[in-house]
Amino acid sequence: MPCRNRTEEFNRFLNPPEAQPIQAYCLLSNAENQVVGRVDFIEIPNEWLTKIDITVWNQCPGLHGIHVHEGHAIDNTSNNFCPGRKADQPKITKQDLFNQCCKALGGHFNDDSQSVHGSPEDDYTRRHIGDLGNISVSRDGQGFKTLYDRLIMLRGRWNVINRSIVLHQNSDDLGRGQNSESIKNGGSGDPVAFGLIQRIN
Repeated sequence: MPCRNRTEEFNRFLNPPEAQPIQAYCLLSNAENQVVGRVDFIEIPNEWLTKIDITVWNQCPGLHGIHVHEGHAIDNTSNNFCPGRKADQPKITKQDLFNQCCKALGGHFNDDSQSVHGSPEDDYTRRHIGDLGNISVSRDGQGFKTLYDRLIMLRGRWNVINRSIVLHQNSDDLGRGQNSESIKNGGSGDPVAFGLIQRIN
């Protein structure tokens, strides 16, 4: 999409006249179906921004990549249904089911297919819409992050509601690595938690 049209998209869909700011949230659950994080979204009226507050707990210290993925998350406790699971497949472990569900969520949400993986601070031509960067987890297993993003939306073409958030095991290199995985997903490794983005109001 040409740059000159981007302001029109934001103005029309993110902040239409007299609209109430939309809010959404996501609970992140691990393979044991334990809630280990929460992400809150709220539109900032008239500024073309979405505020995103990320909180995680019971995680390994260090940096963890976190992204909005294309697909719709489901309850990962069910051993009977998961996107991508064959009907005749035998019962599997919770971890295997978790991995299958995460794989079925697809790649990072990205409406502009020519973009590569990057940092949330990058220009939209150098990042996926769903790129949220890293969250830093301290020695007590907790991590907090707040960012204000111009691509993440709660309405219109770049709406992330009913999509998924995935927290990853490793740090995200923000597309700066010298390999194909870097520009695809930042090399952030296996998922450790995921959840569905749901509208509040």
